Amino acid sequence: MSPRNHGQADCEYVVVGSGGALAHSPAWAQIVSDALGVPVALGGDAEASARGAALLVLEALGVAVPEAPAPLRVLQPAPERHARYEMARERQRLLYDKIVGSNHS
Repeated sequence: MSPRNHGQADCEYVVVGSGGALAHSPAWAQIVSDALGVPVALGGDAEASARGAALLVLEALGVAVPEAPAPLRVLQPAPERHARYEMARERQRLLYDKIVGSNHS
């Protein structure tokens, strides 16, 4: 997650999504945003992993790292769907505690 809010004044974090799965499936990207309750910023870089590796090398060499490109699209979580995911997460936690026990480590 990134603390940049890409213009979203009331958001502490934004998930930066890269890769084909999120970029080619708006439904999947919206599910991620709804489940986490934070915006998902989708970039247009087809080689985001290679770009990230190159930026790490530049940083290690002491070279100025260029600013990240602006996202192509930012999906906002739907509060009512996020609430449903939160309820499901709590049901799952309670079930897990019943099966495994709440003193698991």
